[in-house]
Amino acid sequence: MNKSIIICLCVFFALSVKAQNNNSPYSIIGIGDIESSSFDRTSGMGNTGVALWGTRSIYQDNPASFARLKNDTLNGVPTTSFIIEIGARYNGVTYSGNPITNSTDNNSSDLQFKKIVFAIKLRPKWAFSLGLLPYSSNNYSFFQTQQIVGGSVPSYVQGSGNTSQFYIANSFAVNKHLSFGIHTALIFGQFGQVQTISAVNQSDSVLTTNTNYSVHAPYIKFGVQYNKDITSKLNVAAGATMALQSKLNGLYDLSVLNGNSTIKTEDTTVNNYFTIPVSYKGGLAATYAQKYTLAADYSFQPWGNLNQKDPGSNLGYKLVNSQRFSIGGQYSNKVTFPNKVVFEKYFLQGGFYYNNSYLEVNGTQINDVGGSIGAGFNTLKGLGISGALTIGSRGTTNMNLVKENYTRFNITISYHDFWLTAKKKYL
Repeated sequence: MNKSIIICLCVFFALSVKAQNNNSPYSIIGIGDIESSSFDRTSGMGNTGVALWGTRSIYQDNPASFARLKNDTLNGVPTTSFIIEIGARYNGVTYSGNPITNSTDNNSSDLQFKKIVFAIKLRPKWAFSLGLLPYSSNNYSFFQTQQIVGGSVPSYVQGSGNTSQFYIANSFAVNKHLSFGIHTALIFGQFGQVQTISAVNQSDSVLTTNTNYSVHAPYIKFGVQYNKDITSKLNVAAGATMALQSKLNGLYDLSVLNGNSTIKTEDTTVNNYFTIPVSYKGGLAATYAQKYTLAADYSFQPWGNLNQKDPGSNLGYKLVNSQRFSIGGQYSNKVTFPNKVVFEKYFLQGGFYYNNSYLEVNGTQINDVGGSIGAGFNTLKGLGISGALTIGSRGTTNMNLVKENYTRFNITISYHDFWLTAKKKYL
């Protein structure tokens, strides 16, 4: 298939995805649900990939992995290779717990475009990547009783928003064993909330409060990877990343309407809207005969150091230290051509994860646990397609909380080719 056709199909796919937002009750806090998926081929391994790399695949979690992308030699002429990837996800959720008042309408689903990234091997020991990735999202709605002078009235609260990151990454190989990288990004986005207070009687107007935050912050992550052949068939690898603390600043916009009449507006610059603490990740991996891979990751973020608690909104929450464990396995079917080029035809994956989130509500830390399976294939024309199915649950029905049982399906489309070659040839 012609390269231009592939790229056009990828762009069309990305632009044609329609979204129907999922409700996520725990996303009301802070900057919402922080994305744990890299939307690459680690999705089928429980998003386990700090120590992994590929010669023709983008592993997003560790910027040191880009240096392992491979440039081939065609007809004796060195080439520069590049990769384009896009990703999307379907997410279906079923809710349970005492706060769910409508047992016949307790589910939601959406389909969203999630990423578009580009990576190129510029020099034998230098690779470069840029792209757009999700960072966090919130979407929630609930009914509550609002206290006013002389009594209380029912109100409806609805919020939505997200943050994304536009990144540029550079990756360098020190030698065939060691590489390191730096991921620099701008986190940006917007969060909005609408609160509607119902009329006490027919002569009263509806009071609507609109609150919007536009936020941004720099984000920097460092990564390192090391791998070594223990035997002629066994390769072991280790990887680690550290992301620096980021403080989000932005603009605050408030408007209060009584019916159709605006009774208050406010625009304010917000400093230190929210702080994202430093984060640490580490991973190990072992690959046997270039076919069988087993990997494990651990990550930690000291949210508790922020000492952020319920500021009087009666949500009963506080931020606590978070940690995530994951393990994944992969079988890769590869063939070696007469010119000694190794080509991966397809792969199969499985994984498991357990996540203690940064949110504690009513004295209960919100945990997330699940498993995944995945598969993918590559063509000799440079096209690769992979998919991953994840089934898990978050939260609990104890302490008057909400439990979310979810099913997710990720799809990633990639295209690998050579940069500015006179003759188009993949192998």
